[in-house]
Amino acid sequence: MVDINRGDLNLFSKVGGTMMKWITRAMILVVLMCVYCTGMPPSPKPAYLRVWIEGKGDIDSLNIKPGDCLNLGVYNIRMYRENGDYKMVYYTPDKWYDTTRIVNVLAWDTVENEFIAHYLGETDLPADKFVQIKLTMRPEALKETTFTLQIDTSYTLDTVAVIDTIISDTSYVIDTVTSETTLVIRDSIVYDTFYIDTTGMVVDTMLDTVIVSYPYTFRYHGYNYDIVGGVSSVAEAEFELNVEEGAYYDLYLYFDIENSVVRVLDHYELNPTIEVKEIKRR
Repeated sequence: MVDINRGDLNLFSKVGGTMMKWITRAMILVVLMCVYCTGMPPSPKPAYLRVWIEGKGDIDSLNIKPGDCLNLGVYNIRMYRENGDYKMVYYTPDKWYDTTRIVNVLAWDTVENEFIAHYLGETDLPADKFVQIKLTMRPEALKETTFTLQIDTSYTLDTVAVIDTIISDTSYVIDTVTSETTLVIRDSIVYDTFYIDTTGMVVDTMLDTVIVSYPYTFRYHGYNYDIVGGVSSVAEAEFELNVEEGAYYDLYLYFDIENSVVRVLDHYELNPTIEVKEIKRR
């Protein structure tokens, strides 16, 4: 008869418990390795979409002139799926808050001879079908900046008047040449930037800069008009976009100028009408 005392039993119990722990860990490791070997589906890659907007209208009938400016604040841009769910479009994909983008929908590119397309924002999208875009618009103030530059004496009124290389984010008007050495440029600006191509022009110094703001006003055919401000309107456009995983898209919108700005008695009101110009895959 084998005599096993209590100490031996405790030893066997400890050894058995340790072995069970290692066996359990080994089984978990084997399960994890099997899962890895069979392959779990990777996370889907998001697609990315940028949104742009530009004016639309019959140029001959609209007769857009340099300096014409209708500033609109655009925000709350939403891309809708068929089931009504939507994805916000912020200025960049890494932003998680909305901002108002101010664009001049009358801005005309005199070099390319077309309306300027304004960037509104970019977002990531899941692979799904999207059918509608909505955005909120409101009239913003007309900002007018006057720059006075001192230029080379060889630039006279006649030569300055035919310059077509002065470019800004929207449009410009050569106001006056007060002398053979001073050029005054008036610009209806959207952004606080102004670029002047000084090729062939020697600019000695910036003599003066004046910014004037006209709330709820737009300029058309060189004249200022009142537009009801402080009121936001929602514009929407229908389309079909089957978003593919990892793809990159550009969505271009038209702002219908003639149907969006409506005259009522002695003022104008904004009734924003947009449509999809095209969707490009990058």
